[in-house]
Amino acid sequence: MKILASDFDNTLLFHDQEKSYYRLEDVQAIKKFQAQGNLFGVCTGRSYNGVINWNSEGIEYDFYILCSGAKILDKQGNVIFQKFINKSLVSEILKDYPLVNTSIVYLEDTYILNPVDDYINHHNIDSLDEIGDEYEAFSLHFEDDEIAGKEYLKIKERFGKYIDVYQNECHLDFAPLGCSKGNGILTIIDHFNIDSKDMAVIGDSYNDIPMLKVVDEAFTFNRSPEKVKQEAKYLVDGLDGCISILMD
Repeated sequence: MKILASDFDNTLLFHDQEKSYYRLEDVQAIKKFQAQGNLFGVCTGRSYNGVINWNSEGIEYDFYILCSGAKILDKQGNVIFQKFINKSLVSEILKDYPLVNTSIVYLEDTYILNPVDDYINHHNIDSLDEIGDEYEAFSLHFEDDEIAGKEYLKIKERFGKYIDVYQNECHLDFAPLGCSKGNGILTIIDHFNIDSKDMAVIGDSYNDIPMLKVVDEAFTFNRSPEKVKQEAKYLVDGLDGCISILMD
C-alpha cells in the first residue's frame, strides 16, 4: 500500500477569473490509485470545511492534514491530532496589520477581518471579540508575493518563538508552534504504521517545503518556484503524472 498526500490549492483545485475547477485527469488518476488499495489525502492550510465544501468531484479522502498540520483527521472525520492558536497571540500579531485582509478558522468556520471581496461560506467580522479564544488557524492575505515575503521575514524574527508561519504565494498561513505540513506527514506515517518509503507528497509552493523535506517520494511541478523544485525528487506537469509514477 502506498499513501499520497496532496496540497489542495493549485495542486488539486485550480482557480481562474471565472471559476474554480479540478482537472479531470487528476480525479480519474486518484480514483484509480485508490481502487488499487492505496490511500489518498490532502495536506493543506485550509480548514475541513474549506476542503469538503469544494469537493464537487466527490473525492473520497482517506485522511485530512488541515490548517498547516494543526488539525489531522481520519477518513470519518475523527481527530488524530489537534492544536490551537490562542487569541491573545493573534491579537498581538494583528496590531501590526490592522487593515490587512485576514482569515481566521474558528470551530470549523472561517471569519474575515477587512474583507476585500464577497467570500462563499465565510463570515465577515469587525473584531476577534465576536468569536472565541482558540483558533485552528489564521492567515494574512497581501497584495502580492513580494510583500508577503518581506512581512514573513519580519514576523519570523518577532514571533518565531511563539508561532509558526508559512508563505503560500501572497498569503501567510499561521499554525501553532511545532505544527507544519511536514510534521503532519510524519503523523500520518505513524498513524497508518507504514514505512516512510511508501509515503509520497506533492505540492506547489513554499509552504509545501516542510512536507517535501520529510519523505523521499517528494513531487512538485515544472511550474513551481525554483526553491520548491530543489526540495523535490520528481518534477511533473500534473497530479496525474505523480500518480502514474507511483503506480509504476
